[in-house]
Amino acid sequence: MPASAKLPLNDIRCLLQDRYGIRERFLDELRFIFRNDEIWVTTAPESDWESIAPRSAGIRALRIMPRGIKPTSGFLAFLGEEIRTGLVDIDDQAAFEKLLLGRPWPSERENGYVAVSFRGDVIGCGEVRHDQLRLLLATGRRNALLHILQRLPR
Repeated sequence: MPASAKLPLNDIRCLLQDRYGIRERFLDELRFIFRNDEIWVTTAPESDWESIAPRSAGIRALRIMPRGIKPTSGFLAFLGEEIRTGLVDIDDQAAFEKLLLGRPWPSERENGYVAVSFRGDVIGCGEVRHDQLRLLLATGRRNALLHILQRLPR
């Protein structure tokens, strides 16, 4: 995998269009900043990039990982309704709880990173490997969602 500084912007756009079905028109509004193995997204004009830190200009969108380019859960949540493909929607509360607890869930999707939603709301990133979906959320976010989920009527 090439270093992110050498990764062409067109590759990022193609990934987002091909894997997640993001419309080109939507992507035209975004600017991507490459920092080490991270790719940040902002709407700030390019002329402002050197004077501001990526954290204050936008959000971390993607990370270069050994198995490919991984979208962050925050970025997938930001994309939300723009995601048309590469989305696994979990409608069953018990299944979603199992995913939050770190247990895999059967999936017939192709291997790779996917957006995971619960009842239509994108909550973050997951990975399908060997016909198993795993949720890739930070522990704090998992715990917060578990807390909320346990208060929903079953």
